[in-house]
Amino acid sequence: MFEGLQFMHSLNIAHNDAKDTNIMMDWHPIFDFPPHGANPARKADWSGLITYHNHTTHPVKHYFIDWNLSRKYDSVDNPPLLPPGYGGDQTVPEFKRNEMCNPFAVDVYCMGNVIQRRFIDGIDPWGPARRNVEFLNDLISDMTHDDPSKRPTMDEVVSRFEKIRNGLSWWKLRCRVSDRRISLFWHLLYSPIHWAVQLSYILRRIPAIPDYTTSSTYSST
Repeated sequence: MFEGLQFMHSLNIAHNDAKDTNIMMDWHPIFDFPPHGANPARKADWSGLITYHNHTTHPVKHYFIDWNLSRKYDSVDNPPLLPPGYGGDQTVPEFKRNEMCNPFAVDVYCMGNVIQRRFIDGIDPWGPARRNVEFLNDLISDMTHDDPSKRPTMDEVVSRFEKIRNGLSWWKLRCRVSDRRISLFWHLLYSPIHWAVQLSYILRRIPAIPDYTTSSTYSST
């Protein structure tokens, strides 16, 4: 997702509505049969329960959608300022202060806020906070800084994220990212099962970080 927004910005394009519901996942590698929209646990034709694979063994692509507010500007460094209030994320600090906005800095905030809400803080019950993602805290804090001039650019975000990722141990990369609503007791109780699965991945040389370019689903695209 970071690289996708970085690519847009490299073309002087601001998405202008980079919220969580505008980021979609291609379901094909995960599900053998289309899931039902109202109940993803069942098949689309309601003929039975869905079977699915995990992201580690079946990497997927993610897509930005909803481009009606997106704009191409002459420069990322000196874009025209926009009036506040556009897009679906109304928590942007500039919006609350009723200030004119740098659209690229707003994109950075919105992208950081997706991670903040979906993983770090959680938005119960749809996206609970997660364990073992604390290594993202500093980067996300900077991306959601109240002062837009102090937020990193997406080039800086991608560079910092790569350094963070490369600095994580193999153990940390394979740690269980669990729901914080689950007590530590149950988290630890299920950990042996998690590590048994991880051991099987290690023995099969399946990397901890999924890469969709290795997926047979995308091999011809």
